[in-house]
Amino acid sequence: MCSKSSFQSMSSSQGSSSSQRFSASGRRVEPQYYQPWYVSDAGRETPEGQAWILDELTQTAERLGFNSIFDAIPFFANSSNPRAQRQLVDFAKDGTNLTCLLKVACRKNLQSSLPDPEREQYKSTLCEAGRAVYLQEWGDLTHDDTIRVPMHAFSLQHVESLSIEPTYARWRVQAPSLFRLFEGMGNGSAMVNQPERSSPRLNEERRRQIRHILMSLSIMGNLRSRQINLIQGLLSYYMYVGRLSKRVMTVLNHWGILVSSTSVHTAVSTIGKHLAGGMKLMA
Repeated sequence: MCSKSSFQSMSSSQGSSSSQRFSASGRRVEPQYYQPWYVSDAGRETPEGQAWILDELTQTAERLGFNSIFDAIPFFANSSNPRAQRQLVDFAKDGTNLTCLLKVACRKNLQSSLPDPEREQYKSTLCEAGRAVYLQEWGDLTHDDTIRVPMHAFSLQHVESLSIEPTYARWRVQAPSLFRLFEGMGNGSAMVNQPERSSPRLNEERRRQIRHILMSLSIMGNLRSRQINLIQGLLSYYMYVGRLSKRVMTVLNHWGILVSSTSVHTAVSTIGKHLAGGMKLMA
């Protein structure tokens, strides 16, 4: 691939002769040799027009020192030229073109045509772009104060006000792409993003999926910060009230499903003090 300086030098030399072309025998070739309809909107849809456009683009890219049309894309994408930057922004705004490009990049037949080492590297490169999006959303979600509830701040209000579906909807706003990934992993579609169904079975399946995804993300969030334990704290409170044995709670705490028994005692003590204070005010 050519450097920026070599591209500029070739562009300047091409610019002086772009209006005149000559064949190998020295005969002048008119710029409008091909039929104009090949580049019209209708012509682009015909096989003849597409073949001509592809041939012209390929020849132009090779003449400018690129190996192919696709080899030229990174050069312009990384350029600081204002015109190139405007075109890049316009391309990003058009979600249709971006979706088409990503679908082409993810085609199984394209990946299967690569040798094993290159195929693994190719898939790893594709995943890096998605990884950056998911981690950015994950960072936004895990820094949200509403999901960080230290057990010493756990109150009866958390127990009474927590509703699974509104909590899911609120978290999903923070990380929509990440949630779509988990939804797809669960059943291959974003069913939880769809309105309530009339079928009781589908509604129950929807609520089941919501509970599982919330629990999974809560456990993963607890790896980042022990203060991300809203769901675990609520479950631990219910298990404590239900007199679950300390040994079982310890095992479930090791799996990230419940908080530690010490943290539960702290939460219960906090709730007790809050209730005692309310009773004194009433007296």
